Amino acid sequence: MWGRTLCVQSSSSGAGFACATGDCGSDTVECSGHGAAPPATLAEFTLASIGGDDFYDVSLVDGFNVPVLIAPANGSCPATDCPADLNVQCPPELRVVVAGETVACRSACEAFGTEAYCCSGEHGTPAKCAPTAYSRLFKAACPRAYSYAYDDATSTFTCAGGSAGYGVVFCPAGGSSGYQVSPPTSAAYPPMVFSSQGADPATITLLPLLMAIFQVMSMQ
Repeated sequence: MWGRTLCVQSSSSGAGFACATGDCGSDTVECSGHGAAPPATLAEFTLASIGGDDFYDVSLVDGFNVPVLIAPANGSCPATDCPADLNVQCPPELRVVVAGETVACRSACEAFGTEAYCCSGEHGTPAKCAPTAYSRLFKAACPRAYSYAYDDATSTFTCAGGSAGYGVVFCPAGGSSGYQVSPPTSAAYPPMVFSSQGADPATITLLPLLMAIFQVMSMQ
């Protein structure tokens, strides 16, 4: 799950829909099963997996566009997030710039395409793919989030399957402290659109008895 920003719709039917970040290769508002084009902050879930447990994480492996919080609704499982605005501290060589403003931060893999940055080829194992200066910058800003492909130890979280719903909050106020979101301070950009594979975010069911609660705010 991810957020799309700086979106433009050219017709009332929803056709001709495109976003500057998090776009999904569709010409309409619905993504129709397509994934997010990087860079985009991802909220990832594997539900009812090993032993029936859920696994979830916030990933910056494909870059960053907006802060994201995942908070299990039952309160007994840990929250995870990337609460920082990495666009502010993004290195110049990774920036995606629109109208003079940095609107997203690419991963080093997307920017440079080398095996060392992409954890591929000869660097395709945890032993051979180490953190880089770029992934360390992401990790310092968002310690709970995936900063590169093999950043599992501090970035994957587990909850007993079937025991919780999950709140996914974009641009959360106070990081993992709760569900409140900051009010928008600028009307310079169009509203942020949540990508939900074409379904209504209010009615998405992750699993039977697991309801995702989505709170979306306008992109600042």
